[in-house]
Amino acid sequence: MNNKIIHPTTYINSDWVYQEFKQFASSLSIELRLSLNSILAWAHLWRQGRMDYSTTVQAFEDIEQNVICQSLLIEQLLEWRLTSDKLEGVDCKPIIVDAVNQQFERDQSSLAREFKFYLDRTLNLTHLWHQSQFSQSTTIEAFEAIEQNAKRQSRILEKLLNWHFNPYELK
Repeated sequence: MNNKIIHPTTYINSDWVYQEFKQFASSLSIELRLSLNSILAWAHLWRQGRMDYSTTVQAFEDIEQNVICQSLLIEQLLEWRLTSDKLEGVDCKPIIVDAVNQQFERDQSSLAREFKFYLDRTLNLTHLWHQSQFSQSTTIEAFEAIEQNAKRQSRILEKLLNWHFNPYELK
C-alpha cells in the first residue's frame, strides 16, 4: 500500500484514490476510445481509397459528431472530485480531500488543454470541409491531419485516464 503520513491521525491511501478515479473514468474511457477509433477508422478507409463523395460527406459528419462528443466527455472527466462522502466505510483515516483534488486539477489541466487543442483542430477541418473550401488534394491533407490529431489524442488520453494520485507531490 502506497501511503504518505501527513499528520499522525491522517494518511493518504493512493491506491484507494486511484481505484476511485478508475471507477469513475471507466465508462468515459470506453466512450472516448470508441470515438477516437471511429475517427481513425474513417481515416484508414480514406487512405485505402474506399470512399466516394457521399461516403466522404458521411465521414466528415461522423468525425465532427465524435469530436463534439469527445469534448463533452473530457469535460466530464475533468469534473471528477474526491468527496468526503466517498470516505464512508473506507478502512482508512480521513484523507485530505482538497489536496487530492488540487493535484488532480494540476496534473490533468495541461493534458486536457492539449487534448482539446487537437479536438479544435479537427473540428476546424470539418467546418472548412463543410464550407466547400477543400479541393481533392486538400481533403487528403485534411484526413491526414485528422488522423494525426486522433493518434496524438490517443496518447494524451492514455495519460489522462491513467492518472495516479501521488501523495509525495502534495502542496
